[in-house]
Amino acid sequence: MRCTKHRRQTVGACNWCGKQLCPYCIGKKEGGKLYCDKCAMRLSTVKRAKIPKPEKPKKAPGARAQPVIEEKPTQQKKVFSVDEEGYLILEQ
Repeated sequence: MRCTKHRRQTVGACNWCGKQLCPYCIGKKEGGKLYCDKCAMRLSTVKRAKIPKPEKPKKAPGARAQPVIEEKPTQQKKVFSVDEEGYLILEQ
């Protein structure tokens, strides 16, 4: 496909408007993303907002951490033995 403005082979399309771009039409390039001149101008007015870091929960003065007790189900011990032929056998 050829560029309508410069009659050169296109290298990609604008990520915003989809216009086919030749190397001379690229207004802005961010990594693999290409933008035409018009969309690059629009992007220059867009500010990226910083996301605030989440605050750690504050403990009340004098409060103690409550211990968490987890009960694990009791498991039966498995007993294995080896027979004369070398096979492992589970004994129940």
